[in-house]
Amino acid sequence: GSGRQSLSRLSSYTCLYVTMMIVISGNYGMNDLKADLQSMYTKAGVKDEGVLFLFTDGQITNEKFLVYINDLLASGDIADLYASDEKDAIRNAVRSGCKGAGIQDTPENLWMFFIGRIRKNLHMALCFSPVGDAMRNRAKKFPALVNCTVIDWFQPWPMDALFNVGQKFLAPIEQLGPQDSPTRAGILEFMPFSFEASNKQAVIFMANERRYAYTTPKSFLELINLYCAMVGKKVDALEDQKDRLTNGLEKLNKTQADVAVLEEDLKVKAVVVAEKAAAADIFAEEVGREKAKVQEESDKAAIEAKTCQKIAADVAIQQESCEKDLAAAVPLVQEAEKALDVLDKKDFQELKALSKPPAGVDLVCEAAMHLQAGIDPNIEVDKKGGVKDPSWKGAIKMMAAPEKFLENLKAYKEEINDGNVPQINIEKARKIQISMGDTFSHEGMAKKSGACAGLCVFIINIIMYYDVVIQVEPKRQALREATQTLNDANEKLDKVKKLVAELEAKLAKLMSEFDKAMKEKNAVMAEAAKCQNKLDMAQRLVKALLANGVIWEQTVARAGEELEFIPGDTLVACSFASYVGVFTRQYREACVENFIDFLTKKGVPLGPKPDPLPVLANDAEMAGWAGQGLPSDRVSCENGAIMTNSQRWGLIIDPQLQGIVWIKNKEAENGLQITRMGHSKMLNTFEVALDQGKSVLIENMGETIEAVLQPVVSRNTIKRGNKRVVKLGDKEIILKDSFKLFMQTKLSNPHYPPEVQAETTVINFTVTEDGLEDQMLFLVVKLERPDLARKKTELITQQNEFKVTLAQLEALLLEKLANAEGDITDDTELILSLEEAKRTSDDVKEKVVFAQEMEAKINETSEYYRPTGSRSSLLFFLLCDLCKMHTFYKYSLDSFVMVVTRAVNSVTLRKPKEPKKVEEVVEEKGDDDDDDDDDDDDKEEEEEEEVEEEEEEEEIIELSGKELKKRVVLLENIITYFVLDYTRRGLLDADKLTVVSMMAIKILVRAGTVSNEERNVLINAPPDPSPPAMPENAKSWMSDTQWAQMKTLESLDAFKKGSKLTEAIEQDSLGWKRWYTEEKAEIADLPRAVRDLGPFHRLFLLRIMRPDRIGAALTEFIISNLGNEFIEQDPFDMEKCYEESSCLTPFFFVLFPGVDPTSSIEALGRKLGITEANGRFVPISMGQGQEKVALDALNRCATNGGWIMMANIHLMQAWLKQLERALEVV
Repeated sequence: GSGRQSLSRLSSYTCLYVTMMIVISGNYGMNDLKADLQSMYTKAGVKDEGVLFLFTDGQITNEKFLVYINDLLASGDIADLYASDEKDAIRNAVRSGCKGAGIQDTPENLWMFFIGRIRKNLHMALCFSPVGDAMRNRAKKFPALVNCTVIDWFQPWPMDALFNVGQKFLAPIEQLGPQDSPTRAGILEFMPFSFEASNKQAVIFMANERRYAYTTPKSFLELINLYCAMVGKKVDALEDQKDRLTNGLEKLNKTQADVAVLEEDLKVKAVVVAEKAAAADIFAEEVGREKAKVQEESDKAAIEAKTCQKIAADVAIQQESCEKDLAAAVPLVQEAEKALDVLDKKDFQELKALSKPPAGVDLVCEAAMHLQAGIDPNIEVDKKGGVKDPSWKGAIKMMAAPEKFLENLKAYKEEINDGNVPQINIEKARKIQISMGDTFSHEGMAKKSGACAGLCVFIINIIMYYDVVIQVEPKRQALREATQTLNDANEKLDKVKKLVAELEAKLAKLMSEFDKAMKEKNAVMAEAAKCQNKLDMAQRLVKALLANGVIWEQTVARAGEELEFIPGDTLVACSFASYVGVFTRQYREACVENFIDFLTKKGVPLGPKPDPLPVLANDAEMAGWAGQGLPSDRVSCENGAIMTNSQRWGLIIDPQLQGIVWIKNKEAENGLQITRMGHSKMLNTFEVALDQGKSVLIENMGETIEAVLQPVVSRNTIKRGNKRVVKLGDKEIILKDSFKLFMQTKLSNPHYPPEVQAETTVINFTVTEDGLEDQMLFLVVKLERPDLARKKTELITQQNEFKVTLAQLEALLLEKLANAEGDITDDTELILSLEEAKRTSDDVKEKVVFAQEMEAKINETSEYYRPTGSRSSLLFFLLCDLCKMHTFYKYSLDSFVMVVTRAVNSVTLRKPKEPKKVEEVVEEKGDDDDDDDDDDDDKEEEEEEEVEEEEEEEEIIELSGKELKKRVVLLENIITYFVLDYTRRGLLDADKLTVVSMMAIKILVRAGTVSNEERNVLINAPPDPSPPAMPENAKSWMSDTQWAQMKTLESLDAFKKGSKLTEAIEQDSLGWKRWYTEEKAEIADLPRAVRDLGPFHRLFLLRIMRPDRIGAALTEFIISNLGNEFIEQDPFDMEKCYEESSCLTPFFFVLFPGVDPTSSIEALGRKLGITEANGRFVPISMGQGQEKVALDALNRCATNGGWIMMANIHLMQAWLKQLERALEVV
């Protein structure tokens, strides 16, 4: 982050050189490096072009790379870079150049000419970091890295340079005010100050905590970028909030003003409504009367209609009957017509031409004359209507016009139908038919005359048809009468309908006028109702927004002031996010305090209580994080705020695995992909995540980042059109905006080089003492009062949900108001939704109040157990500090929680579990080897455990007063003892007294019995820088250092009583010398001046005067304060350790030569039925080739149950990461 690569590229560009770097991919190796070097050699040696080979220590994925680099730096001639045939090709390529230089083209000269060009044209820039041991070790192995290079040490950027860079980048930011404003000037001066202050804090951090923190110019630039982006967003967000709140207030005030106007309009509309209602009532009476008339006539018409309907039905029946009877005569008519169809006028002309017709022909013709008597005008009739001349002569006269005669015959049927044929005519014709007998037929007449035969058939059928018609005639007559009756009834009905229509027309006119009146009335009433509804809605809107209006007014009033504070507050927050994430709490607070003090002195406006956390995250966001599993203590919230606001990807130091839980829950919706550094499918995971915009978590990192991931980690993107791509190995992948990268390490104190800390935001998620105190308090309460713990968990979850809900409701309410158009009181849907939001908000606020009250009561009870949480937190951080004594002393929070749980359960007041159930489960698991049965047993065991847990939760044991206080003291002591017993089992004997002494002193300091000053003096015993001259009588037995240290003790309150120590020594030198020379000075009587000192303060004298007896004195001090059990340790008991362990916690034996625990383990295994003979105990002596054997045995034992013992594990250090991963999986 200091600009090494940038300066190298600039130099190359200035010299017109081509800058080349190797591109690290997942499988980049020696052959790839050779190919890249050959490419550079070709450019520099063959083409005679200038080349800069830029090489960083991050690209050294294989230490063998430096063999080639060493040769390149030393001579330029790299052994084994080219094969012999490739060298021949190069010689041929440079031959012309060699000759041009006047050099003989021998093979040796050609090659040296080529190497000479390499030395002239190929330059190399090694951008290495001096941090750590890597550079020193490489320089020892490859001396050319130092001997053949010009070392350019990059010193920290000067303050002027930082100031100028900040001034350039911040110049366009309008939110900082004019260029000559004091605020802008103070901010510009703050930029280099914050960088320097963070570096100073990092030095203190390293001195006190032995933790590495680096701030590079890259970090400084990241601060500027973050500040430029955030200050604009904050101002815009505040102005947007102000505008939205102002808009809401304006609409609220307008609605309140409209309410009075609406009330007056409603009074006026009420009078108009009354008038219109009266007029409409008068119309209604008149319309009612006319409706009655119409109804009366309509009833009559209905009666007539029913009568007509009945008559019509009868007529239809009669008509059907007549038609049915007449249908029988149809064949007769058809026969008659058929007989006539075969005749024509020629036939009748021939018949008429006969002077004397054959016998019977005349009679047939006579019958025809009788039928048509009175119908055919050619037939003369007498007074009675009979045929006047029935002779043949009369027949001839009848057939005078054959065509007409034939037409008359064909029309005879209609004459019968019309009733024009007298009965006498038919009877006379029938008489002749009867008289002639069978001769009166077609057969009888056919031989005599064809016309007469057809006429004969006609007469026969027409007489039969007449008979049928005569029979039907009464029915037809009745039908005619009925039809007439129907016509009369219809006529009467038409008159009634006409009257009804006239009345309805009159009524319709009245109804039209009535409807008009009603419409006017309804319109006025609707307008009044609308006005009333509008008034109601306005009042409801005012009611819904009134409570928020007060808050909005206050917020708007504060917004102006906050706009002035934003540049300063945001600067503190951005500096906090950029620089201090790697620090622990006290160093973070020191940094922020320095930032605030500087800005205050420079006159940069800050809020009343400057705090970076509220600037970086609001309450709703932090509540959401808590719901996702992030602890709710201050430091955890700060960590979450830094991670979500930083532009760099987060690298979290998470030894207690609390941060990774939060990340997994938080990014689950974004398709979180989890991988590890060096995993075979890591690059595939990144390719998919980058392309699809998913989040990636690299868990359990070491102290390095693979070079292939450097472009992703450093966010080096290339613009291709409107898209951004990132180079991953030899591939270019489109980068989606939703992609996120998280890195996590379980190392408690990792040393990340400046390059890593500059490219990432290192965030220290290590649990804080206050945060752990709350967690341990909750654990103890959960074990002692599970009912309270369960209720508190529910309340915390509810509170977090309530905060998020309230924030969402307020945002929704303002958004709806902002998007509302026109008259807001007319938007019923909007008002109803606002009321619903208001009801929900009020309901949530009531629940919040109730939850807070309930939580306060629970906290009141829980606070009685606070000393146990405090003691547990103190002990855990004591264990964390032990790594400063020896790197071997490392303890996880999970194991510590198990120890505390075991300690509390050892003195539980609740009923213990029945051992019978446990034995049954053990027997079932031991006797049954079938997989299915094992699964069933596991399920049964889980169910039994759940039932037992429920029973324990239901059993509530409440203590109060003295009993509760005694209980808390007991818990404190038992937790302290269990933690020490667990810890000293893994301590070296030389460190045990030191650890228990630290524990005792820390407990006294926490209790307030001992001050921090006294503790520091006891541990360090610093000599006074300017002590008085030592008296002569003390010089014989006391050193100058001891004298100066005794002078220091005079500043402590316990030694201020009576005369000063130095004076007392001078006055009673013999008494002090006598005590000084005692064999057991710790129990001997003290000199007269200090005889009243207590056991603790006696330690100060021993620490200075008799350090050889301080161990014995500390032993007695611990026994008197904590108890003998804190000094006396029971012999190692394998069975007891086994009872404390579980299948998830492996044993780790640290052995000295000659010590072997195998016999103890085997003896315990035999007791439990786990032996090598039955395959459930697998001892493995680790060494070369045993890796797969061990992993297979581990998986087998994890699946089937059993013990596995790996001896000599120290021989497999490189393999331990695989073992660790295997343990996590199983």
